[in-house]
Amino acid sequence: MISVRTLVRFVLAGGGNTLLTAVVTSLLALVAPTPLAYAVGYAAGLALSAVTASNFVFRRRLTAKRAVGVCIVNVTAFLCGLAALSIAGRMGLPSGLSGLTVVVTAPVSFLGAAVVFKDRTPAPPMATSVFPELSEAGSSHV
Repeated sequence: MISVRTLVRFVLAGGGNTLLTAVVTSLLALVAPTPLAYAVGYAAGLALSAVTASNFVFRRRLTAKRAVGVCIVNVTAFLCGLAALSIAGRMGLPSGLSGLTVVVTAPVSFLGAAVVFKDRTPAPPMATSVFPELSEAGSSHV
């Protein structure tokens, strides 16, 4: 289960990341094609996200396996964002507001990262019996 502190750290880190992504995307969309602006904005957010997710939000070491997981999560979120951008463009969203795609990508990124950084340490094994002395071979019972 995700702790409240982890959620607060995500909101803080994600808020900064979201702001960076939205501002970079929206400003670049004024001078460059919107998909290119989105890609550059997303890349800037991705760099910040990789560092903050491992070190600050989930406080887990970024292993090779987790790095691959982070890449998969971010590619998935990126594609969801591109789909949202395409739909929003067809609905008439001005290019300068394209940074709003973070409304779609932020939840995808958080949920995916929570899975990637989940502590998978197995719980200690439970005793086989509540009364182990009764289950020992050869014990006599009165």
